[in-house]
Amino acid sequence: MIYIDICYGGKMKKLLILLFFGLLLNSPYLNANTMTAEDYYKLGVKYYEIEEYNNAITCFNLAIKLNPNYTDAYTYRGITYHDKEDYDNAIADYNQAIKLDPSDAYIYFERAFSYNMKKAYNSAIADYSQAIRLKPDFVKAYIGRGNAYDDKGSYDSAIADYNQAIKLNPNDASAYYNRGITYHKKGDYLKAKADYEQALRINPNHTGAKNNIEKLNNNNIPTMSADDYFNRGNDYYEKEDYENAIADYTQTIKLNPNYAQAYNNRGNAYDEIGDYDNAISDYNQAIILVPNYADAYYNRGYAYDERGDYNSAISDYNQAIKLKPNYANAYDNRGITYRKKGDYDSAIADHSQAIKLVTSNMAITYNNRGVAYYEKGDYVKAKADYEQALKINPNYTKARDNLKLIK
Repeated sequence: MIYIDICYGGKMKKLLILLFFGLLLNSPYLNANTMTAEDYYKLGVKYYEIEEYNNAITCFNLAIKLNPNYTDAYTYRGITYHDKEDYDNAIADYNQAIKLDPSDAYIYFERAFSYNMKKAYNSAIADYSQAIRLKPDFVKAYIGRGNAYDDKGSYDSAIADYNQAIKLNPNDASAYYNRGITYHKKGDYLKAKADYEQALRINPNHTGAKNNIEKLNNNNIPTMSADDYFNRGNDYYEKEDYENAIADYTQTIKLNPNYAQAYNNRGNAYDEIGDYDNAISDYNQAIILVPNYADAYYNRGYAYDERGDYNSAISDYNQAIKLKPNYANAYDNRGITYRKKGDYDSAIADHSQAIKLVTSNMAITYNNRGVAYYEKGDYVKAKADYEQALKINPNYTKARDNLKLIK
């Protein structure tokens, strides 16, 4: 048997090992009868570990010559051929090893790797699958099969395998990294970045993860989802930052052109800055995407009203109410438009229906009906509505100013 324990570092360590092994292998005093197959096998492994592949293969050859049924020698010689990029000889050795021991999951795993390097993806997937059948908790086999699926372009299957690997070992950085690559290829940059970051948390020295995050950042590839942009746009809108809201809704639409709510909300933001044409265009698109979108009809009606196109406004409010019969705000706004057209009775009827259904701001609705009564000349009822508005909201300036007109 050969036992070595060398504590030198770097090139000196490798030099001493090479010198020792070289002298041993070529020594005229070496009697073949004193070396067993296991001795040659162990010596071959040592050569492999220092990347002396030719000497390693020589040792494995001698081990196999002494023991033609030496499964590990065939397997390790196959690994050595693989690292020399001689995949055909590697596969031939794995074939022989599998004949000798068809129940060893690791041999199938190694052969699968060589098949994958030869781009024989179906053969690789078959071998990884066999390795998993033999060893159901074989994390690296799931990752390997995921890689083969990825190389083949079957991204969903790849992700499923990486998911299983992560389930089996949540601390495997390579599973997160490889899943990140697949998400990256699918264009799901948010998930890709999240996986690269997780790989770095597990292994802060993971160069590939660092490089891919830099690529995402340097190429200005969006790492937020459509929903993320949409939600942030809503936050900007609530803060009355309409320009940034529009920018985020636009990015939402870029990532998901069928996002009807983004068109509707961007239309609202355009409306707030007085850009009624763009607002109406966005509501049109929202309605094309979702024909029964009551809120989009309501909002477009409001934009038409602001633009002075009262008939189109009433038509849209009608449609909103048809789609949502209890749409109190639609009745209230249609009442405003009727009043602008001078149709006070229709206006009062709509405001009354809105009050019955309860609007989002009842003080405003009472004030709106009060204005319709006032313009019709019914000051008593106008006064009663303004007072009711102030009862609901004592700080409602418009109702107080309108009441002063009567007193």
